[in-house]
Amino acid sequence: MDKQTKIDKLNEQLTIFFNTINQIDATDSQADKLDTLLRESTDLSFVSPLAIGMSNFCKRQFPKEFSLEFYILFLLMSLKLDNGDICIRLKKDSLLELVKEKILLGDSNLETLWEAQFESLLEECLTFLLNKDVKKCQLINCQACNDSPLVAFDFDNKAEARVYLRRFYQYEENVSAFIKERVSSAAEIDNDTIEKYKAQIAMLFKDEINSDGQKKAVALATLSPFTVICGGPGTGKTTTVLKLLLLLLANSGMSDPRILLAAPTGKAAGRMIESIQSGKGNESLKAKALPLFKNEDLYNQKLKLIPDTASTVHSLIGIYPHQEVPKYNPDHHLPCDILVVDEISMISLSLFSKLLDAIGPNTKVIMLGDKDQLSSVEPGSVLSDICCDLNTPIEDNLSKILESMTGFSKEQFLEQFGQSYTVGKYVSLLTFTHRFSDDSKLGNLAKLVNQAHAGQDLNREIFESDLLYENKEVLTNHNLINPRVGSDEIIFNPVEQGDKKAISKLSDLIAKTMVDYYNPRDKAKTGFIKLLVDKKFVISNEDFASKANNPFKLLDEFRILCSNKDGDLGVNALNEAVSKKLKAIYKQKFDKNSTEYKLLADDVFFPGQVVLVTKNDRNLNLDNGEIGFVAYSSEEDKENSKARIFFPPKDGNKVREISPERLSNYTQGFAMTIHKSQGSEYQNICMVLSDKLNPVLTKELVYTGLTRAKPRDTNDKVIIVSNKEVFLQAIVKKVERESGLALMLAK
Repeated sequence: MDKQTKIDKLNEQLTIFFNTINQIDATDSQADKLDTLLRESTDLSFVSPLAIGMSNFCKRQFPKEFSLEFYILFLLMSLKLDNGDICIRLKKDSLLELVKEKILLGDSNLETLWEAQFESLLEECLTFLLNKDVKKCQLINCQACNDSPLVAFDFDNKAEARVYLRRFYQYEENVSAFIKERVSSAAEIDNDTIEKYKAQIAMLFKDEINSDGQKKAVALATLSPFTVICGGPGTGKTTTVLKLLLLLLANSGMSDPRILLAAPTGKAAGRMIESIQSGKGNESLKAKALPLFKNEDLYNQKLKLIPDTASTVHSLIGIYPHQEVPKYNPDHHLPCDILVVDEISMISLSLFSKLLDAIGPNTKVIMLGDKDQLSSVEPGSVLSDICCDLNTPIEDNLSKILESMTGFSKEQFLEQFGQSYTVGKYVSLLTFTHRFSDDSKLGNLAKLVNQAHAGQDLNREIFESDLLYENKEVLTNHNLINPRVGSDEIIFNPVEQGDKKAISKLSDLIAKTMVDYYNPRDKAKTGFIKLLVDKKFVISNEDFASKANNPFKLLDEFRILCSNKDGDLGVNALNEAVSKKLKAIYKQKFDKNSTEYKLLADDVFFPGQVVLVTKNDRNLNLDNGEIGFVAYSSEEDKENSKARIFFPPKDGNKVREISPERLSNYTQGFAMTIHKSQGSEYQNICMVLSDKLNPVLTKELVYTGLTRAKPRDTNDKVIIVSNKEVFLQAIVKKVERESGLALMLAK
């Protein structure tokens, strides 16, 4: 269906919609008219099954209270949930913008025809709801009532009034209550203990520069039963938490605290463990930590308590298909004394609430994340809401204790970064990045993107002249080239909007860039595809043990990250283009009668194909977002065409081999969406943004994409493929998810 046909059909549906609504009045036939509206709604593309289902339920359960206004409310609620919002804020202007984007599809002609009618409808609906006596209503009630399907929140303050589906309200209330209870239950600390911690923290950070933020974070986390350490990539979150764990273990006496580590995805959990293991093996850290313990034997004994494995949050609390209540829940708590959870920006509100339910009253909780990254794909913005703690200065009593523990002044604990303080009651913000040097173009660009906002007027001259094109200080305008070529850290490739031929050619060029990197012509260089071809697709255990030629390491040296799945510059098209070019290389390398050539007959699971898991699979021990590749484990398997998909080790086990026939939820993985890349790091990336502005293109998306890059040397780089205007508009479009969690925490 072309765009104009879609618009014409939508216009017809809107005519039916408003004609039916206009027939509903306060007469005895109102119930019948509502029935008619609900029946016709099943054929309206902009009315979701959720809105219809909730309306039908409430009409049956609350026939005297259900009205047109509640139907409109459910319609808006479904649009909000699709948007990632948790609730509806009863503000006409924002709701009208929602209608224009989600129902009228941003089409100027539809807006001319229907905007005024929607505005009038919203006005009536909001007046009805805000004047409702929610303390006496069964359908919508205040938070004190536990059985109404809708919850009215903060109705005493009309400017902040919100309406929730009860389940989502309970999630936010649960999170708020947990954090408030933990923070208020912080144990008192005497002067001797303060002095001891001060000396120990000084030892752990001896002779380190630019570590003030980490010291503050360790001090705050030592005091609080619940702490969030927030910061961008390279700010040292994992290093900080490792030192914190050593401090806690040094003061654990004769007991051996049970420590658990977790992250939202398998990839994030694996990366967390890599950092922890690297830190545990660091001789410099050992030298600083040893004085905290009586002797080296005790140090080694306590160090072993820090796990070498991490779980996904789902597996940690035991969420299984067709099982309503997780294994660990309010009645059966996790068996741990210290819980560390990384990448919490990726955790949805519902999962976060379930995680907190599983935590025992005496467990110390330490959470890590970057509040400026993308939020969970599911509704909610938990980390961003929790970081509202940084909006107000810390209280004097806490400030005095922290000053004593660290030697910093009160003014240093009241330092601000942008609009936020760097230390709150339970949140610490790390601001200095150790990943990028002061003159790093990538680091500067990430900072600029993060700080840009719509109200700032963006200073387009700086972004266009100084950054994107002429000055070359941050971005350098080139044609797309192989990351192995040239010295520029960032390569910007402009895209002309709507030029189908040029965009199709560019898509082919992006695929060629990846294939050329994986299959370098230089005989001295190794690449993912070059390794497989040289070994004729048979991979052994020795290959995985190799530091230089580990296939997983080589695969992570380059990745295409896209804003969208569909379109010529989307994930699907680029994956197909890469696969096609790989097969062309193989056919040049191998004789038509060879076993290797015959293996290419499989369109999906041919050797070298990269596979992305799209859903958790407990039976296969696979997590959503994991990356594997197709090859053979022996010559015999290759002769019998028994391909295997290899996945990285998990929980300390060996490399996992899965038969393709057993895998049911997957897609190609040479290119992936930026959403799917969260929690991962790649040596080089090609970030491909749609040539047209669309809802997914936001500041958070661009920032997340840029910060997936972790350059190892001066030759590594980031390639950005984008339309100039789209790029500039995207970085000032901040995701503003509506919720009430920040308000609840502030009360």
